[in-house]
Amino acid sequence: SSKKPISLLQLDDVYDRLVGSRGLWQVTIVILVCISMSSAITFPVYANAVPRFRCKMEPELEAVLTGGTLSFHEAAALVGPWPEDPNDEGLHQGLYGCKRYQLTDRPINFKDILQNRTALVPENSSTEACPYGYVYDPWEHQYPSSIVAEWSLVCEEAWKVPFSSSVYMTGMLIGFMLGGVLGDHLGRKRAIYMATFFECGFGLSVSFSPNYVTYTVLRALLAISCTIKVTSITVLLVEMTNARYRSIFSAPWSIYFNFVCRAVHALAAMYIHNWRYLHLLVVAPPCVGVFALYFLPESPRWLVSQNRFEEAVSTLYKAYKINNLLCGKRRSIMTRSEFIKELNYVPKPACEKSSVLGIIQRCRRYVQNCDKTTCSKVWETVKAPYQTAEIAKRSIVSTCIFSGQLCCFFGLLYYTRIIRGSIYFISFINALTSLPGSLLSTVLYSCVRSRRRPLMVLYSMAGITLLVGGLYTVILNPASEVALVVCCNLALSLLCAAFNMIFIYVPELFPSAIRTEALGNASGLGRVGSIISSFINELDSKFRHGLPVVVYAAVTLTVVVLLCCIPDITGDNIKDKLEDEKSEAEVEA
Repeated sequence: SSKKPISLLQLDDVYDRLVGSRGLWQVTIVILVCISMSSAITFPVYANAVPRFRCKMEPELEAVLTGGTLSFHEAAALVGPWPEDPNDEGLHQGLYGCKRYQLTDRPINFKDILQNRTALVPENSSTEACPYGYVYDPWEHQYPSSIVAEWSLVCEEAWKVPFSSSVYMTGMLIGFMLGGVLGDHLGRKRAIYMATFFECGFGLSVSFSPNYVTYTVLRALLAISCTIKVTSITVLLVEMTNARYRSIFSAPWSIYFNFVCRAVHALAAMYIHNWRYLHLLVVAPPCVGVFALYFLPESPRWLVSQNRFEEAVSTLYKAYKINNLLCGKRRSIMTRSEFIKELNYVPKPACEKSSVLGIIQRCRRYVQNCDKTTCSKVWETVKAPYQTAEIAKRSIVSTCIFSGQLCCFFGLLYYTRIIRGSIYFISFINALTSLPGSLLSTVLYSCVRSRRRPLMVLYSMAGITLLVGGLYTVILNPASEVALVVCCNLALSLLCAAFNMIFIYVPELFPSAIRTEALGNASGLGRVGSIISSFINELDSKFRHGLPVVVYAAVTLTVVVLLCCIPDITGDNIKDKLEDEKSEAEVEA
């Protein structure tokens, strides 16, 4: 039997039978987006490190205490309440260092301080807050430079540490929402390029922040820029090939973003002991990538969804020629007219392409679009992922799934600074877990037709692993962190695989016309989970070491239940227009 004719409206067929689903064109797109990416989200693992601290004393007395004769532990015990054990749990919980003993009124003999503690304070002395600030001493396993020490974010100001991370996550929420709007209205390429430009500016500005407020605001703006780009890149990678190869081309980007960037940051942090210089290194790639992205093509699926068929044909023809450059079989490359004939596409009459008529048509469309008020446009954008009952259901459940995923994934990443081990080693191991995660997601979605079932297995395994490690630490309180580190990293590897897969699965649930908006809506509102993850980690210091891991286990297992509420699909022949989805719903009704 003869094959049915190729149609521009069935781009899966176009990729399979004409352009090529896995070729140099797709590889080039992956390379371009990779070299423009930064991974500033894990920067707080280093910059938010909370060192040991004690009250800073009067200048003359402080000179004696820091003269080299006394260790930090001995000096801290002299000036205020301090435990005998240098590794006391209360030091990790910030219970010591916020108060100092009130000084006696009599003159102080500084030499006697080194021999007699009562020369500084009488027995049973009352305490007071630290009027001169604090002296900091980083733990052996910590990054030595942090915003905590630079801006004194301890004691009454300690809430600002998790708050800055939550503000960053809020910026990501806004960025994903804006990314959906911009990606669907401006196009994938324009949204990516614009976001990269702002990412460079805000990223460089963070390194020169003069105070905490400026740092937090600029980090939030950086988050908005980064996530606008990530949203559009994610959809572009979905739309540049068919279902079988999406996970294969998403894997290199995931490996670069989750492993290469984070591993380089961990290694660089070992030698760059100033958080400002480290942040400059973190945001350097977009400054190079902003030039490389000039060569990024627009998504043909988006062009078709916007009825810009001429541009879609041009992009597909370029992709066809690039994919045939390295073709093993020596065959002649079709001319543009032959390519159009194979597409069964009838070009518009030449008169419509004239510059004068083209300008008139664009002006007419612009006037028609201006009939709507700005508020109505915004409202249409907000309600786009909720236009039918089925689409609304998918949007709500997808949002909840993203919320759980982001809460656990980033919560565990930020939990790295709480685990008592080398920050460089643990961060590198955390980055390393993304390799098996990316490979696992690629294999599963390449070999298994179902999109939902592999996800349910991964989340179940991650939840059980976290539950075992968390309960073991909470109940037994072991001296070694090995069990907790192993369980957290195993779970991170599984969650990384799931992360890659939901970024493929969720966009496939929606037609191309609203795909970026739907993904931006789900992953944006889902940032609520990552916002609260910083405060979930505070349970470790306020209640019990390991308790946040138990919470993440419960959240992960809840995601398994949520997955049962959305359809299981294969990713084949995904809808390009909203009308296709609506007509299918009417037929089923």
